[in-house]
Amino acid sequence: MVDLVNRLNVGPQKVHVSILRYASTVEDSYVFNKVGSNRMKDQIVRVINNLQYNGGGTATGEAIQRARNVCDSACRNQEELVPRAVVLFTDGQSNDPNLVRIQSEFLRENTKAVVFAVGIGSGINNAELQLSASTPYSKYVLHLQNYLQLTQVINQITLVACNVPAFNEPGVVYKNEVDKDTYRFNRTNIKGLRSGLGGFMEIAVNITQGNVQVFTSTTEANPTSDNSKRAVV
Repeated sequence: MVDLVNRLNVGPQKVHVSILRYASTVEDSYVFNKVGSNRMKDQIVRVINNLQYNGGGTATGEAIQRARNVCDSACRNQEELVPRAVVLFTDGQSNDPNLVRIQSEFLRENTKAVVFAVGIGSGINNAELQLSASTPYSKYVLHLQNYLQLTQVINQITLVACNVPAFNEPGVVYKNEVDKDTYRFNRTNIKGLRSGLGGFMEIAVNITQGNVQVFTSTTEANPTSDNSKRAVV
C-alpha cells in the first residue's frame, strides 16, 4: 500500500486518500482532511507502516458500506469532476456474500466510484471478487497468490486508477480546467439517449491558447485517437 500511495500526487487540491482496515470489524485508519497540509502523504505512509494484521472474520460487506459513508462525507464534490476509485484488498471469503453484493451495488451507484477487487492467497472466491468490482472484470479484478505478487501489480493498479473517468450527472452543468498538454476523462449515463428518449450533451470550450481535441466513445472509458471519434476545437 505504501508503494501505491507513493505513486500518487497527494494533496488538498490533488489526490485524496482514505484507508479502512477490517477483519471481524471495520475501523477508519485514515480519513482525508480536505483542509490539511501538503505533507499528507507522509502522514498516510506512517499510518500504513503502523497497521497491524488482524485475524478473525472478514467483514467485507461492512467495510464496503463504511467506504460509501466515508466517501459521502470526505470525497470531493462531483461538481469538481474528480474521478473516484476504491481499491479493496482481501485475503479471505467474506462473512456475508449477499451483503457484499448489496453494499457494492450501493457503493458504485451512489458514489460513482470505480471499484478494484484484489484477492490475495488461496482462500479467495473469484465470484465474490466480481460481486465487489466494477466491470470489465478483466480490468478491475485481480487474484494474486501471495503478497509478493501484489508489489508486482501496484503499477498496473495505479495506472488504471489514475485514468478513471469522472462521472457527469445528466442535466448538470460542470466547469473544469485542463492545463496545456494534459487531458481529462469524463463519463455519463446515456442510456436514456440511446433508448430514443432524446437529449444531447454539450461541451463548451473556452480556449486561451492553442486548440483542444475532444474524443468521444460509447464503449471506451479512455477515448483516444485510435479508438474513438475526434473533434478539434
